[in-house]
Order: sequence, then structure tokens, then C-alpha cells
Amino acid sequence: VLHDCSCYEGQEKDEYLKPWRKLIKWFNENELLHGAAFVMIGDNPLDDEFKNSGCVFPRLALAVTAAGSLVGICSHVVHT
Repeated sequence: VLHDCSCYEGQEKDEYLKPWRKLIKWFNENELLHGAAFVMIGDNPLDDEFKNSGCVFPRLALAVTAAGSLVGICSHVVHT
């Protein structure tokens, strides 16, 4: 996430990071969860040499419960 916002500075960067920091805080303060992680699958479509042409990349915010269940939220970004 910090890499993705490297083009922002000052107040604009703070505003961009505000929801991310809130999400991280929630995961870290929730006593029922541990092992929180943010997973980015893919970032940019591969070039023609790799012939991927993918444009939809999952984003997962995950943690593990005391019983061992994987919980979290899923979203995605689209590069066109």
C-alpha cells in the first residue's frame, strides 16, 4: 500500500492512507484475531512477452481466529 501511494505527498498521502490505517488498527486491536496480513495478488498486467493481459487483481485483508479459521475481507483493483 505504501508503494502504491508513493506518488502522493503531504496531506494527500495522509488522506489516501487513512482508511488503510483504520483497517490495520481494527485487525490489530481485535483480540479474537491474530496473524493479520494484507495480500496483493498481482499489480500490473504483464507485458506482451508474457502474454498475460490480466487486469483484475485481488486484494485480501486476512487474519486467523483462535479456532484456526481464516477470516477477512476481499476486494480487487482493475487496471485498464
